[in-house]
Amino acid sequence: FEDSLRVMEGSTSTDTEVTQARLGAVRALQGDVDGGLQLAQQARDRIVGGPLANTVDATDVHYLYGTVLELAKRPGDAETEYRASIAVQTKLLPPDGMHFFSADARLALGRLLTQDAQTRDEGLRLIGQAVALRESTLGVDNPHTLETKQELARLAAAR
Repeated sequence: FEDSLRVMEGSTSTDTEVTQARLGAVRALQGDVDGGLQLAQQARDRIVGGPLANTVDATDVHYLYGTVLELAKRPGDAETEYRASIAVQTKLLPPDGMHFFSADARLALGRLLTQDAQTRDEGLRLIGQAVALRESTLGVDNPHTLETKQELARLAAAR
């Protein structure tokens, strides 16, 4: 990702936000949460309110920034970013944004929401949507689909 950003610096491309957010997520996963937060937030800040605010890139950046926020133990802020990702997807594909690209954000937000009794039902609904999107795109036997189905069943049974 760092190489990609360096290459883009020397080109006329200005769409580096997704790459920078992915690098932020990688750094956070490797233990540099503060560095990852800084990179992902910079990418998100460039997306919000600009010409890329309602694009597929914005859905990715909001989701990735949410992931980093979750790793930084900031679940409320992560929820906001996951919701922003889904909201952009909904603008791109009304009325509900039910596109495969939103499955990861729906799953991540669903996981967060199932931790609180007041938002548990919404969380289960979102995870169910992620299952449906993965089934329709990846197939019912895909490992990612099966893993998401198992998680939904486990969380639903824990009521």
